Amino acid sequence: MKDTAQLAIFIRGVTAALQVYEEFLQLVPLHGTTTGQDIFDAVLQCVKQPSLDLSRLVCVTTDGSPAMTGKKKGAASLLVRHCEAAEHTQPIHKVHCIIHQ
Repeated sequence: MKDTAQLAIFIRGVTAALQVYEEFLQLVPLHGTTTGQDIFDAVLQCVKQPSLDLSRLVCVTTDGSPAMTGKKKGAASLLVRHCEAAEHTQPIHKVHCIIHQ
C-alpha cells in the first residue's frame, strides 16, 4: 500500500424508526492519479456492488480538496450531475467535513 492513495467511503442513513446510523462501506485504493473523475468512478463502482440506491442520496461530505469539491471536475459535482442526469428529484447538498476545516 506504499504510495497508494486510499479512499475511505462511509454511508450514513436513517432507519424507518428515525435512528441515524453510519457504516464503513469500503476502502478503495486509488492507483496512479486521484482526480475528481478517478474518485467519482471509484465511488460509483463501490455503490453499485451492494446495489445502493443513489436516488435516495441527499448529501455528500468531503475533505474539501479540489479533486473532491471542484465545481466542474470535482468528485462531488460529478456525482450530483450523475444523479441529476438520472432524474434525481431532490437537491443534493455538498458539505465540507468540519474536522478538515
